[in-house]
Amino acid sequence: MSKAIVLAVLMMALSVILACSDDDPPTAAAPTATATAVPTPSATPEARDSSRAQAIAPLRVDNPQQFLSELSAEEQDCLSDNDIGHRELMQMAGLSPGGSPETTAAIVGCLQDETILRLFLTSLVGLTEPLSPGTSACIKEGLAPLDVRRLLVPSGAEDDPSDSLALGMGALNASAVCMNDGEWDTYSPRLGLRPEDRETSVCLFEELGGPAKLVEAMQAANLGEPEGFVSALEACGVEDSPPTAAPDSVVPDGSLIWTFTTGGWVLTAPVVADSVVYVGSDDGNLYALAADTGEPLWSFATGDAVRSVPTVVDGTVYFGSNDNHLYALDAATGRELWRYDTGDWVQYRPVVGNGKVYFPARGEVDRTVHAVDAETGEVIWVAESPYPIDAGLAPSVHGDRVYAQGAEYGAFYALDAATGGIAWQAEVGGYVESSPTVLDGVVYLTVINQAYAFDEATGALIWSVNTEEFPARDYPALVVDGTYYLAPSGYVYALDAATGEEVWRYEVHELSTSPLVTNGVFYGASDLAEYLFALDARTGEVVWTQSTEDFTSHALSVVDGVLYGQLSEGYVFGVDAADGSVLPWEFETGGFHDVQYYAVRDGVVFAAGPGNGVHALAAPSP
Repeated sequence: MSKAIVLAVLMMALSVILACSDDDPPTAAAPTATATAVPTPSATPEARDSSRAQAIAPLRVDNPQQFLSELSAEEQDCLSDNDIGHRELMQMAGLSPGGSPETTAAIVGCLQDETILRLFLTSLVGLTEPLSPGTSACIKEGLAPLDVRRLLVPSGAEDDPSDSLALGMGALNASAVCMNDGEWDTYSPRLGLRPEDRETSVCLFEELGGPAKLVEAMQAANLGEPEGFVSALEACGVEDSPPTAAPDSVVPDGSLIWTFTTGGWVLTAPVVADSVVYVGSDDGNLYALAADTGEPLWSFATGDAVRSVPTVVDGTVYFGSNDNHLYALDAATGRELWRYDTGDWVQYRPVVGNGKVYFPARGEVDRTVHAVDAETGEVIWVAESPYPIDAGLAPSVHGDRVYAQGAEYGAFYALDAATGGIAWQAEVGGYVESSPTVLDGVVYLTVINQAYAFDEATGALIWSVNTEEFPARDYPALVVDGTYYLAPSGYVYALDAATGEEVWRYEVHELSTSPLVTNGVFYGASDLAEYLFALDARTGEVVWTQSTEDFTSHALSVVDGVLYGQLSEGYVFGVDAADGSVLPWEFETGGFHDVQYYAVRDGVVFAAGPGNGVHALAAPSP
């Protein structure tokens, strides 16, 4: 299914050495960590003074009630003072859409060092049981010079992702070195490590002077000075990696059609319309490329990173930038038609309908839904209510209604698309953080662990179902062929869309991404069990399952008989949608989160990838 991580350090070595091409090195900040003495790697962890530290126990943020109960009074008071509750913690855990880097930073800022370490090891190493006192003391000493808090806060547009990756790899290897044999046997398979990898990590620490120096060497290599890191690799018996990032080294054999290199990280999926590929870059530009050759047709410069997926409608490209502006450009020439200052980063995909563009923007009090003329950018209306709670939650439009995600707790609004007035309001059991589906006069909506069906014209409740499962998932309402599919936590439920009555259920151990239904088959990916699965959409019977080799999958889609997805280790992959068999095709994106990196059109996969690139590859055949 995927290229297993043979050694975390080697993976980072490959990344940073490949970055040392003829291109100008990125201007990342110089590392601030300073080396300190690390525990002697050859010493047995149990032999250390266990009185120096209590055992490090796991701390899961995906159960906010339990998480809060394990915090100190000072930490709880700090979170309360910053208006941080269950909802914000769920967003930080990735179990609920929305949230913001500022909120996550506020949460992390309230936590004490011991809590940060527990949370870090739980999320990175997959800690499920307390570590031994000796291992705990060793890890605390090894990670002391590293700013682990940085790994728990989303990177900003100005940050170089390789810096965080270097820090993460250094911390991971410091943790692995400290484990006793039993702990190593438990956790090393989850990290993709082999028995000999622990000795290699120990050797690198000795050669470079500890975890902080390892991170510094990785960052220096990314800045174009790999000599120290390469020397340590060679001293530890690790073969060097190729000095250049040849496209053939990261794509399936013979499948590369073209590559276009931008001046910054490409972290969102390209959009293909009318034989043109539109893609944004952290260099602040939106690019238009010929889909068949990758030849640049035009580029448009904004004032900051472009991480908004463009929307192309009637010859106009609508997109946003971290310079707080929403833009409209002529799709053929890249000429600016208008721009609108939203007062926030624009990282969502603009919604266009009824000759208007609908989006959240700053109002007199807080963010609220705005509508501007799609041709001129002139404001048509600003809704007085509701106030979207997150800048990333864009409204959705269907016919003459605009449905506002992110209103106040317990309320779901349908706005008049022409005036912005409230057409109707419905009571729900939480914040609305997912898109509704509107079919045959019914509005279907998922709110945490509940499913709703409302009359499209009046907002009257037709039926609702509460699964009472936790943690829950706010995936968009999935309604296909008269069936509503709901996947809050431990099960997938198939409900009769007319009545809400259960048709079947399937135990799934939590989904890692939104499911989909096509050609009578339900496709999903399990988070905890780490496998893909296909069910008969009518009966719930298993069609096939496929292991993802200890990695979670995201961003599923089915095109021309191929089920595509992204693995958490940074690959786009494909399997035969009919039987789940693995296809000999995968592409290294280098990404480690669930934002979609790829798009498939006319037998071609267009994907963001390493080296600041956009790549076009021949799609696999089932």
